[in-house]
Amino acid sequence: MKISLKYIGVLLLVFAVSCVKQVAEKPDHLLSESEMESLVYDLVMFKSVQSYASEIQRIVPNPEQTMYGWYGLDSLSYVQNDRYYAAQPEVYEGIYNRVMLRIDREKEALDARIKEALEKAQAEKSTETPPVVLAPKPQQD
Repeated sequence: MKISLKYIGVLLLVFAVSCVKQVAEKPDHLLSESEMESLVYDLVMFKSVQSYASEIQRIVPNPEQTMYGWYGLDSLSYVQNDRYYAAQPEVYEGIYNRVMLRIDREKEALDARIKEALEKAQAEKSTETPPVVLAPKPQQD
């Protein structure tokens, strides 16, 4: 009986150690959380602008590669960084939550500027003097 308990103990230990294995390896060029957040934010903003302005592709033929270059990455390095952070769900969720907060703040700021511009235009429109309409000259017979 003692041998079987040792055998079961060793199997449990091997099983426990194998479960601890890290899912994604640390990339050679690991971005910090704040750099990853900035990159994700830039990619999201680019995708949203690209949907409205398709001529961006003409100006910058491969814009995602250009953005990766800003962070010293290529597409493979980006995927490695993304997988690394995705293997840490709390950290990954935090990055995306902060990106969403940044987008919400940007939207609120833009909404406020639009509202202010509309109010200013409305105020200018109401203070304008109406155009002077001249009455036609009476015709003489």
